[in-house]
Amino acid sequence: MMKVVVFVFAVLAAVVAHSAHGLDHKMLGGPPSEFKRHGIPDSSLGALFQSSATHFMRFEQTADNERLWTYEVDVVVDSDEGFQFSLMSPLLDRLEPTLRDPSGNAVDLSGHKTQSFWPVGDSATEIIGDVYTFEKPAVGTYHLTLAVSDMAEAEFLQRVQGARSRSKTSGDGILLVWNESQDEIFSKLTSYLTMRQDDNLGFQAQMYDVTANPSLVKAKGLRPTALGDAVSAAKLEVFFPNGTRVEEQMHDDGLHNDLLANDGVFGGSFVPDVCGSYLVQTVLEGTRSNGAAFVRTAEHSVRIVPRSLELTGAVDMHVDRAQHRLVVDLAVKQFQVDAGFTDLAERYRAYFELHGRNIFTGHEVPIAWSSALVAPTAGSNGAPVLRLDVDLAWLAAAAAVGPFSLKNVYVQEVNTFIPVSTMGAIDAPLSASNDVALWRAFQTANATYDGTVTEKMRFGVRPKWLHERVTARASGNATAAADANPALVLLHGYCSDSNPWKHTSHVWDDARYFEDPKQSRSHDKFAQLVVEFAEKEGLTSYGLLGHSQGGFASVHVYNYYWTGVDASQGARKLQSMGTPYQGNSGAGFWAEVLNMLVEEGCDSQEDLTRDGAQMWLSGISAEVADNMYYYVTQYDKGGPLGNGYCNMLTNAVLAKPNDGVTEVDYAHLEGAHYMGLTKGECHIQDMNWPASFLNEDRNKLMNAEAAR
Repeated sequence: MMKVVVFVFAVLAAVVAHSAHGLDHKMLGGPPSEFKRHGIPDSSLGALFQSSATHFMRFEQTADNERLWTYEVDVVVDSDEGFQFSLMSPLLDRLEPTLRDPSGNAVDLSGHKTQSFWPVGDSATEIIGDVYTFEKPAVGTYHLTLAVSDMAEAEFLQRVQGARSRSKTSGDGILLVWNESQDEIFSKLTSYLTMRQDDNLGFQAQMYDVTANPSLVKAKGLRPTALGDAVSAAKLEVFFPNGTRVEEQMHDDGLHNDLLANDGVFGGSFVPDVCGSYLVQTVLEGTRSNGAAFVRTAEHSVRIVPRSLELTGAVDMHVDRAQHRLVVDLAVKQFQVDAGFTDLAERYRAYFELHGRNIFTGHEVPIAWSSALVAPTAGSNGAPVLRLDVDLAWLAAAAAVGPFSLKNVYVQEVNTFIPVSTMGAIDAPLSASNDVALWRAFQTANATYDGTVTEKMRFGVRPKWLHERVTARASGNATAAADANPALVLLHGYCSDSNPWKHTSHVWDDARYFEDPKQSRSHDKFAQLVVEFAEKEGLTSYGLLGHSQGGFASVHVYNYYWTGVDASQGARKLQSMGTPYQGNSGAGFWAEVLNMLVEEGCDSQEDLTRDGAQMWLSGISAEVADNMYYYVTQYDKGGPLGNGYCNMLTNAVLAKPNDGVTEVDYAHLEGAHYMGLTKGECHIQDMNWPASFLNEDRNKLMNAEAAR
């Protein structure tokens, strides 16, 4: 049962735009043409497309030999072109695999094995894995036995206890089976609106033929045509934050959020009754058109947030004539959350679309959108509100005043960007006195508005310190020049053990290397740490260049916070290399690998999943995206099966092509400057081609173009 919390608002910040961290928050705005960019995204945009099946291994002690431990599983091969199975386990060095073909004959595994590794984030740390590759195999069901012989129980438990305790699956290792097949699983959350504690969280999955969907662009959220009669069994495997495992059947009856009955789309759901990170696996089994049995799985890493806040539908509006802003207070009700999750109930991203009446026709017209990171504060009646505002120049641009309404109103939790409350429309009347004040302020705005979209309209009112800093730099006087400390801040990625840009330190001018080693941070926390780093370095202005997640952090800094980036001068305020702006389809699998096989590994980071990225993107202004210049790389041709790869292990779960971590299809940021694709470069070192951050010619160009 939720409890309403009574807050003493005197202890809250008097100005919402200034956080407890000393960061000045921007008040974002834009024209109606951008409404579509900022709505809560369709969950199809975050869908997974996989041609593999993942099995979580659990070894058993044999009854007749206490020093022999085995794991057995059927390996379903439905492609006569090729298949691979990969093994990762704390027992890897002692595993003795035996594979029998569909006829029961032993398969000679010599010559099929290649050792690869699974990267631990963007660091040099590696998880070793064995990959067995088979070209032109017989189609059918193989049987794999993995044995660990002559190992005492004490040694066995010592090896696996860490993996069992850290992982959600309580497993002893992971078996990944990949088929070179055109039949893939399409798997997605039903909606992003049911990701709170005690919601009914739904999933959809279907099989589809890649060749039958030639116009499918995975990054655009299109649903492929389902193979209607291919699936004979469908289920959800749900692993709770505490390791509890629940199996739920998926149905194609039109009654389980699965679209129409017998259309090949299967639906299933469960109720997450605790907050935290879940691993949810969709599993489809059936028969391909060639008569071969198949198994496909997709792994979703999903964060569940508390029911911490909801919109009440009440709105209070007034005019700030000094700053020429229409201030909008959204009334909210707050709820107590479980201990340990208060960080998911402190700050939010609020959003609405403002509509009014045209001053000539009286017809309703869209005016602008407004959004910011905000914390609840006390409204005019002392009750909690989320405060946003709109520059009155947007009203002049639309030739509109009240009565107003707010549409597509929603609130996201800031660490995950999961929606916690939504309302389709709210009437927003003004009091008589404020109506008069608005009309007078509108006349002033209308008289001065020349059609130019200004920084103030886009980002709100600059804080005094930034205004003074920019003014001093623009003055060009000697004192200002002496006090200036411009720089280029270079950022690493997720869970990195060092800053990769240091490898070419001789290339960078005025460089500062941000380092937060071996950490899993939300984009917001990462961004805050970057700003704090720049302040500690005494930087008065700076550009940002990010590798991998560092690209997300760069965009986040410039989008939500007033910083030295806003004072920078130069062609490119923001640049990135190898950033998966639309998420990583292997992130769910990645999280379990790290939990299971790295003693001090990084926690799962849902901001990097396909779903998390889509929810984060909904908040990024087109104006900010236009300041990002990004680069993408991928493997070249070669290797087993001839298709090329940067990393054999990760290639089995990533969309192709990729750089070993970031998939090319999911590397694009809408509205940003795409600087091109380079083949024969990978995400990090020790992959099959050089790391992208080692390209000195490109680095020299980025250094020369970077703002400071």
